[in-house]
Amino acid sequence: MSPQLDAFGIVVGDMARSLAFYRKLGLEAALTAAPEWRFERAAAITEHCRDALAAEHEVVGEANQGTLVTFVPDGDPAETAAKLYDRGVVVRDLPGTGWMRASCGWWTNEDDIDRLVTGLGA
Repeated sequence: MSPQLDAFGIVVGDMARSLAFYRKLGLEAALTAAPEWRFERAAAITEHCRDALAAEHEVVGEANQGTLVTFVPDGDPAETAAKLYDRGVVVRDLPGTGWMRASCGWWTNEDDIDRLVTGLGA
C-alpha cells in the first residue's frame, strides 16, 4: 500500500516534515498572498466551525473572540487528538482542561470542518 499524500505531496503522518513545510507555506501566504477578505473569511469559517461542533459538543467561550474554537470532546482529549491526526485532522488537546482546540483561518474550508466533525464521531 502506498503512503497517503496530501495536496502538496507530503506523506500524511510525517509530522516534522509537514509542520516545517506548512509553517513556511503559511508564512509565505501571510506575507505575500493573503487576500484582502481574509479577516471576514476567517471570522465566517470560525463561526461555521463553532456551529458544526456545537451540534454534538459543548463549545467553550463566546463567539467572535478570534479564530480558535475550544470544545469538549466525548473522550480523552489527547487520545482524540491522536485519532484525528491519524485521519489527517490537526487539532490540539489542552492538557489538564478536558478541552480541545481547533484553529481556523481564511484558508480553512467547509471540507476541513466536515472532516473534523466526522472524525470526532468516528
